[in-house]
Amino acid sequence: MSFDIRFPVVIFLFLLSSCSGNGSGENQLNSGTTDSISKQPAETEAGSPGKMEMEELENDMSNTCFTKFMKLVKENRSAEALDFYLHNQEDFAAEFETCEKIYRFSDGVIIPMIYIYKDSVEAKKQLLKIHSFNSKYFESVNQMRGDDSETSPEYLHTLGLLAISYARLNEFDQSLKISDKLLKLLEKVYGRDCSDYANTLYNRANILAMSGKDVEARHTYLDAKELYEKLGMQDSGEYLATITRLSN
Repeated sequence: MSFDIRFPVVIFLFLLSSCSGNGSGENQLNSGTTDSISKQPAETEAGSPGKMEMEELENDMSNTCFTKFMKLVKENRSAEALDFYLHNQEDFAAEFETCEKIYRFSDGVIIPMIYIYKDSVEAKKQLLKIHSFNSKYFESVNQMRGDDSETSPEYLHTLGLLAISYARLNEFDQSLKISDKLLKLLEKVYGRDCSDYANTLYNRANILAMSGKDVEARHTYLDAKELYEKLGMQDSGEYLATITRLSN
């Protein structure tokens, strides 16, 4: 079932013109609640894109899937526009071409719409589908261009979102597998002494706690706490939430 709520064009255009990678709510600071990973995981820097101008898309997207999408939105048929995207994600990716544009559009426009038009169960399934597709697409594009497919910011950040999506659907083994892969890649690219690594540790601890692995979760929270303190991040929401979890 979809929520029949109109998505005002002015809000959509604002999202589209300022696709900063933080519009979805998936990248915001963790609130520190027990099930917070299902709502607001720790923010990472690896996939934070810059501003994408509306004109940049409109100039390149005449008579395309994007044009049809915008037409539906302007006709106050945003729920249909969302479904059109979800059924044609591969075609949209081919039109946007760059991983950066694909990432910004899905994170800044599509994901907020999913939270509006889809119920919680369907939203979780669609988020997993989007992040899974994007991660594979980014890999293939970067490999084709001769880039290191496992170190691009879009790929790294999408892996984090993919791990969280699996956890939301209680697929914890797959979630932890991806989380472990992300930790190794972050160490390779940035080293361990960075906020991305600390936040990924924190999210991994949340996943372990959700899956009932309390002892391992506690050890991981302790690792995250130590790194937050080393980085001087004691004022961050993640650090405070970590302290709360360790005190329980």
